[in-house]
Amino acid sequence: MQEIYVLSIKKEYGLNLLNQKALWEYRRKKSKIKLGDKIILYATAPNKEIIGEFIVGGIVTGNPKEIWEKTKEEVCYQRDEVISYLESGDFPIAFKVTKPKKYLRAISLSEISFFRPPMSYCKASSQLISKIRDVTRHSSREFIEMCNPSIGINYSQIDNSFGMGILPSFSKDRHKR
Repeated sequence: MQEIYVLSIKKEYGLNLLNQKALWEYRRKKSKIKLGDKIILYATAPNKEIIGEFIVGGIVTGNPKEIWEKTKEEVCYQRDEVISYLESGDFPIAFKVTKPKKYLRAISLSEISFFRPPMSYCKASSQLISKIRDVTRHSSREFIEMCNPSIGINYSQIDNSFGMGILPSFSKDRHKR
């Protein structure tokens, strides 16, 4: 069963993950996070906001040099930076980032006053998960309404089939050329 965790991270590193500049998140301590779990990224001070999420698509453990060798092709960091960071902990680990999703609008700590940011990570409460769903759904609606003059569709007209058939018709058009 998929668990949902909140991970505290410097915004710069979180954006590297969400923008796929780095496909591995390094941690220094053992955790309960497992393959397939969802990770919500909380950008620490001075930002203090939730910026996005990803699914854990792989886990690498070992000593810092082994972890670096297995992940170095898919990160934008320098060897010494990663190894010194991992050596400062007692259980180096790396999580593979899959299905990264940067929220259209970050959720500030002031909007989720019930939330207490973790030092490293914590299990996400149902209240936080619900708030994130509400805010991200609202952000999607705002985006579609902003684009409405260009695409000519009202948000109320969109259902679960929105976008279905676009790729098949696109593929057919390409084959006609």
